[in-house]
Amino acid sequence: MKKLFKRFAGLAIAIVLIISCISIQAAAETEIQNTIKRPGPGGPATGDAIFTDAVVIPLDDRENQYGIVGICPDGRLKTIGDLPEELAEELENWKDIIQFGAFDIWLIGLQKDGKLQITKNLAMRWYEDPNEVILDTLKTWSDIRQLAFSIHHIFGLKADGTLAVAGPNYFAGDEMPDFSVWTNLCSICAGSSEDGGFVIGVRNDGTILEEGIYDWTWYGTPKKVTAVSCSGWQLLCLNGNGTVVSTGLDAMPEGLQWTDIVQLCAGDCFAAGLKKDGSVVAHAFWDMDLAAELETWQHVQELYLGQYNLTFGIQDDGHVLVSRAYAPLGSLESFADMIQTVEGWQNIAHILWGNEQHVLALRADGKLETYELPAVEIG
Repeated sequence: MKKLFKRFAGLAIAIVLIISCISIQAAAETEIQNTIKRPGPGGPATGDAIFTDAVVIPLDDRENQYGIVGICPDGRLKTIGDLPEELAEELENWKDIIQFGAFDIWLIGLQKDGKLQITKNLAMRWYEDPNEVILDTLKTWSDIRQLAFSIHHIFGLKADGTLAVAGPNYFAGDEMPDFSVWTNLCSICAGSSEDGGFVIGVRNDGTILEEGIYDWTWYGTPKKVTAVSCSGWQLLCLNGNGTVVSTGLDAMPEGLQWTDIVQLCAGDCFAAGLKKDGSVVAHAFWDMDLAAELETWQHVQELYLGQYNLTFGIQDDGHVLVSRAYAPLGSLESFADMIQTVEGWQNIAHILWGNEQHVLALRADGKLETYELPAVEIG
């Protein structure tokens, strides 16, 4: 009963995070996977429809409207959809971008020199109270290698392995921790929890640091961690030997032993793991049909966990699998249409964003496929 109370008490926090921090790292998008590689500057030739990554941003959340900002191989941005002309022009003048995200009303681009480009999302006119203090802090950042977003804070992994933080003078309902002791970091991730937010740091030696994970029991011991995946309710760590340890309100039971894992996805009362032989293992507290379905999948090279545990699997031939056991919040007819469309795609390398109504995918040739998002011309 206590667990259910905590879950529903944190529901409002989770909703705010989805609205204010929609990015390619949303849902399971806060996931850090060292085993996943995207096309780089040495990959597809630069062109209007060629990308190394892309981000879905809200245009007017009240109308469920979105645009797309894609990162081209040369570090320039290309906007797709009905973004305000002034905003689109500004973004397309940015250069040398290696990561892009949305936080609050701000659109943020990380340059390869470690500095940030920042602008307001002019499409979100209903948002009347942007956090100017965060903006002032971000303008001073340099030598940043990775960004991560929590519900109230932005974190930057610096080139020297330390952590930069922008946000209020509190964290997870308590005083601001001393992040100056976070050193020798190689990757970070952040998300929301029942207490407001958490941040995870993976060190070069495979140990982890965490803040905001209160009263959570560890199942197993993190050892030489190579990747982490976190949701609002659990944290999964992939050990160097392919085993998994977890903590959180949705943590996997201690008796659940997974081996030969190469990728993890943490969801709400749900976890999935991709094995090196292309098969999938899954655990669900309530929706056992979803877990059973995923464990029939074969020849999978990458998993993507979208909103509300909607799961996609990319097979080694570039085709996409969609979890039919997922229970859509909308109409079954539209959900069936999404499945038929997405499973008809070919040559897919990554799912970048997805729910029952909208899907964004990156093909192996660097071009985008969209479903119910602004259309992209496929050459």
